[in-house]
This record gives sequence, C-alpha cells and structure tokens, in this order.
Amino acid sequence: MWPRRHLHSRRTFVPAVTLVVSHPLASAANSDAQSICLNSSLASLSYTSTGATGAVFGGLPSGVSGSYSSGTSTLSGTPTVAGTYNYTVTTTGGCGSASASGTITVNSLPSPVTISSNNGPICSGANAQFSVSGPANAVLTYRINAGSNTDLTLGNGNGNGTITVSGITSAQTLTLVNVQAPTTLCNTALSSTSTVALKSDDLWTSNGNSEVYHTPGNWCKNGVPGSSSNIVIPVVASGRYPKLVDNDEAVASIQIDDGAKLNLNNKKFVINGSVTGLGKIEGGANSTLEFTGTGSAGTIYMDQTSSSTSTIGTLKINRSSSGSLTLGSNAIVNTLDLTAGNVDIGNNDLTVTTSSNASSNSFIKVSGTGKVKQSIANGSNFTFPVGKSAYNPITITNNTGASDEFSINLLDEVYASYDATTGVGTTPMTGPRVTRTWNIGKANANASSGINLTFNWNSGEVAGTINTPALYHFESGAWVKQTGTTSSPTSTSFTFTGYTGTFSPFSIGDANTNLPVTWLSFTAAKQFNTVQLNWATASETNTRDFVVEYSNNAQQWTSLSTIPAAGNSTTTRNYSYVHQNPLKGNNYNYYRILQRDIDDKFSYSKIVSIIFNEPGADLQVYPNPVQDQLTIFLAESQLVRLVNAAGATVWKGQLPAGRNTIPVHTYSKGIYVLIAGMQSQRVVIQ
Repeated sequence: MWPRRHLHSRRTFVPAVTLVVSHPLASAANSDAQSICLNSSLASLSYTSTGATGAVFGGLPSGVSGSYSSGTSTLSGTPTVAGTYNYTVTTTGGCGSASASGTITVNSLPSPVTISSNNGPICSGANAQFSVSGPANAVLTYRINAGSNTDLTLGNGNGNGTITVSGITSAQTLTLVNVQAPTTLCNTALSSTSTVALKSDDLWTSNGNSEVYHTPGNWCKNGVPGSSSNIVIPVVASGRYPKLVDNDEAVASIQIDDGAKLNLNNKKFVINGSVTGLGKIEGGANSTLEFTGTGSAGTIYMDQTSSSTSTIGTLKINRSSSGSLTLGSNAIVNTLDLTAGNVDIGNNDLTVTTSSNASSNSFIKVSGTGKVKQSIANGSNFTFPVGKSAYNPITITNNTGASDEFSINLLDEVYASYDATTGVGTTPMTGPRVTRTWNIGKANANASSGINLTFNWNSGEVAGTINTPALYHFESGAWVKQTGTTSSPTSTSFTFTGYTGTFSPFSIGDANTNLPVTWLSFTAAKQFNTVQLNWATASETNTRDFVVEYSNNAQQWTSLSTIPAAGNSTTTRNYSYVHQNPLKGNNYNYYRILQRDIDDKFSYSKIVSIIFNEPGADLQVYPNPVQDQLTIFLAESQLVRLVNAAGATVWKGQLPAGRNTIPVHTYSKGIYVLIAGMQSQRVVIQ
C-alpha cells in the first residue's frame, strides 16, 4: 500500500489595486487639488492603477469628464460653472477596488468694468476725464487711443475710478482691455470705448469774467464767434450769460441749454441755421432777431421776467424751403416781417403791433390753442396774418370808440360744439359752409358802431355750395345767423359791417341754408353716487331721439339710453338722464349726446366729464397714439415735459388744472414720455 500523502489545494493570490497619483501640480508633489478660473482648461490630471479594468468618476464640475485607458484614469475639460467640487475616482474590475479624491475649485470671472461717463466735448487744452466702475480693488487694464496698456486699481472699496488725460488738443478715446480679480487673478476681456471730443462749436464759458458777448476769453476757442459759427450756451457756474453790447452779431446756429439765456440788449442777431435747446432769449423793444437760411428755424423761448424781456423789436423770418420758426413761450413782437416762412405759435400767444409781407407761403400758423393778439385803436384796422393748414387772414376794423385788444385763433372746420377753455371743436357740421372757424376774442364789451370783419379763405375750403354768404356766430351751444350789413362778397372773401354782439367762434355759411341749430346747453353734475345729465335744445326740426353715450377714455363710446325727442319745436326743450353706475375714485367719466333726426341726419353735443375723487397730481392723456394734438388732463397745475426716447426734453410748459392741448405734429414719430410732477405716461406719436 502506498504511503498516504497529504494533498494541498493550489491557491492564486491577486494583488490589491493601487492608485498612483500622477499629475504635475505646482503646489506640491502628488497634490490632488486645483484652483482654476471659470472657462479655463483643467491642468493635466491623471491616476494610474494596476489590476483594474475601468473607473467611475463622481463630483466633477460641469464641463469636466473622466476617462479610463490601460490603467490610467484621466480628468480633463473646461469648467463652465463656478464653485468648489470634491471629486472621486474609483476603479472597477479585478478583485477589489481603490479610490482617490481631490478638490477642483472653479473661480468666477470678475464682472466687466463699465464707462459711466466722460466730460466731453471740451475745449482744447482742458483735461479729458473718464469715469469707470467695476469690482472693488480689481485691476483694470486700458489704453488711450493707440497707446500702450496701462493698469488702474479700482480702489476705495467701491470699484470706482477716474482716468484723466491732461491738456488735450485732439479727441481722446479710452478702450478697456481687461479686468483682473484681486485675489484669484482671474481675467475678463473687455472692449468698451468712450471718446472725449473737442468742442467743434463755439462754446460759451464766461471765463473772461464778464457777460459781454464780444469778449474773446468768454468763448471756448478764445475768439468771438462769427457768422459761420455754431455756438452753444450751456449753464455756467458763474451765472454770466452772453449779452450783445458793442455790435450786432450773426451765427450759423445756436443752442441755448435749459437754464441759460442770450440777451439781445436791443441789438440785431441773425441766425442762418436754427435755434435749439430750452434756454431763453431776452429781447428789448429795439432788438432785431432775424432768421435766414433754409428749413426749420427751431423753437425760441422768450424770457418771461417782464414785458420788456419778452419783447422783440423786429422779428424777421426769411427762410426758404418752407422753413418755419416755432414759439415755445408767449412773445411780444413790435414788427413782424414775414418775408418767407411761417411762425408757428402752438399753444402760446403772440402779441403783434405791426406785420408785413404775409402771404400764402408766409403767415402766422396757429397749430394749437395759442392766439395772435393785437391792440387796435378806434377807427383803425389790422389784418391778422393767420392760418392753420393754409393762409386765412382776417381784417378787423375797430369802430367802438376806444382802443381794444383783439385775439385770433383758427380751426380747419366748423363744429357742432367747442370747448369753452381751449376752443377746440368736436363733431364737424354738415351743410354749405367755409370749412374754417375764426375764434375771435375781444378784451372789452362792444359799443358804438361795432366791429367790421373781413374773412378770407381759399377756393378749396368750401363744403357744398354757398350762393349767398352769411356770418354765423356760435351762441349758447348753437350756430346763429347774424343779421346786419354785408358788402362786396366774393367766392373767397366776405365782409360784415357793424358787428355789435359777443365774441367767440365765427363761421361763414349760406344765408338761405341755416347751419343746424344743435345744443342750447349740456351739463353733468355729481348727485350722490350717480351723475345727473341735463341738456336743452333751442329748437328742433324732425328730431327723432337722443342717445346718451358714455366713455372712460373719451375715445371708445357705448350707448347708455335712448331718449325720445320732441320732433318739431320752436321753444326750449329740456331733457335729463341719470347714470346710475359711474366709475368712482380717480377715474374720469365722459358723456356726450347723439341727436338723431327722422331723415337719419345726426349731430353730437360737446363732451362733458365728471370725476368723483380728485386725483391730486393725476395725469391723463388722449388720443394715444396721437398725430396732431395731444389732450392732457391735470387735476392741478403742473410743470409738464415731453421727453423723447433719447431722454431729451422737446417741449415743456406750466399747464393749468383741467384740460389742455399741445401740438405734436412737428415732432418725429416714435415713443415719448409725458411727465407731470411725479406722474408720467408713455405717448406714441404717429
């Protein structure tokens, strides 16, 4: 028997997996931490191992990934999200596993530096200054023009800095290159630029320590501007503004900033271009302000301190290409010379002593609610050279026995009703008529032999056929034909002699076809929580009914009720309606009456409004969008400004409480902001 042998099983020993860190970090050998900037590539980072067949990776930042190949685990990529990431690498396969960990810190990039302002344009020899803002204590790299890069630390704990270039003689452009964070040293590339330009125009500085226009040291270029100069008068700390003392002057154009002024001091000042800005012109009874050249002459604002400062001795408009001058304030002109071009008074009053050279191409344009005023002595006459869309002058002869002031405004239609404050009409009339309303005012009551009125129109301004012209006056809400002496009527003119009635709107119609008599009165009054509407007619012919219409914006209307009419009446008829559910609070309620006849003719009353709670500085505008005139409702008198999209004020004025209108047809189409006190509203001009 064989001897017994001891049998032993054979065992295989598998070594454990070992991770060996292999990455060249500068901080220390075998370091497993990196600190990098956002959007920067990760430095080479790998782990070697034996006995494994793969690896899994955890906690990596976005943009970084891991890979395994032939015993090496590699981390690579560009982090896209800032933060601190504790990552792991764990081998797989073989017998057992091994893991390693580390930290990747991704630092945020510094926020960009912005150029907040510069002090240009400036005079030659002055210092150019740029204001910049960015991360506190960051290092900004910039260059001026094509110069070398320069560093600036944004200190003072607020990240603000100032870059100054001394004594410049040419335009200076600042270019931002780079900003570096103070701790992480991460960088953000920049490209913003800003330029300080030299003042190409002649700029008033008052550095000559006087207000004399002719002192060279008072101007940026150290010389008195000439006829080809474009001058700018800004607000200056000294409060000294140019005054013509020694000579008459002429310029190409002038900009007078809000708060500054030009004093003509009874001298002559010629502008060959235009006037801009909201600053004032101070005139004088013997001063001359003349506009030559082409196109629009801009807008002038007269110093309203007294009648003498708002007076221009002679205002001459001699502009080609249909150029016009706009009034931004009330003005007094002793002599108005309308050689070529218009004066647009907008919502302002123009008082004129004498005028000359008016024509169909050159007249006073009454585009808004402003009036042309003239004091006429007894036995004298004056032709008001007025028009709206066309030249429609009116001659007034005063036979009242005393001098009196007359005022004129004009509308391009005849209306069923007129706003008592603004004179603006609503709902055009039908029937034969000259499509013009002459709003005539008179300071004192009529007396003696009355007033002679000569109206003028153009051939295309007649609706229907006027066989025999007659004068109509708007009285107590209705058009009333005037009986009196007429003379020398033509197809485009009509004279009425000895008018002794009241003053307000006048029109020309046919003597044998009365303009419709519409409304005697229409009122609205609060009655507890309701609105009481009352209206009356002076006469009715074939009237069918009255429709009470309501609106909360004076633009879109709805019907509230239909009230039967008398049909035919020669006496006063009174009607009423109670609106049970008007809007309360700071909301306007608007009402009008539609009168319908049996033959389907119709007319509208004026618009009346009610608000239950006074809105303080509340602001309402319509229509919006607007093309011609913007209506503004104010609960109290406010300084109102119209600002364009660039932030520039294009119109401003102190408006009274209630309803006001301003012309906007001369402004460019776009979005504007109307500001009244602390209230504002966006306005779209089409």
